[in-house]
Amino acid sequence: MIINTMTNVGFSVELKLPNGNFDRDDMRALADFSNLTGVTFSELGDDRLSEEDLIFANQLQCALSDSLTSLYLRTYKNKDKFYIPTGDELKTIQEAVTFFLPVMEEIVKDSPKLIIKFWNKTKNLMTRPDGAYNGVKVSSINFYNYVI
Repeated sequence: MIINTMTNVGFSVELKLPNGNFDRDDMRALADFSNLTGVTFSELGDDRLSEEDLIFANQLQCALSDSLTSLYLRTYKNKDKFYIPTGDELKTIQEAVTFFLPVMEEIVKDSPKLIIKFWNKTKNLMTRPDGAYNGVKVSSINFYNYVI
């Protein structure tokens, strides 16, 4: 399920998002992916990336969260059916997925049980007590002191 979600996110961001066909399910999968990368990199970042890449990943995670939030709010406000990004949002989202996806796929292959643990942690972050889904929660990564 996790690998399928990541693969679908990659395809959706490359094919559907730029063409104006990115729907609610795509946005939910991308938000899940964003949150999973935030949790994973906060837990494993210094084990997987150089200090320079960690800094870049942190900046990219913040930019991704900001882009997803603005895209979601604009779409919700306009009551649109599909998510249409600005040029900057599209660039940021594609850059983030391109950076995070291969690293996440490698972590899934190396440590499937650990990713399942992080996935469950992410899903718990995303579900309110009434069972509703919240959206993007992990807006930044502090690799040494995880804060949401």
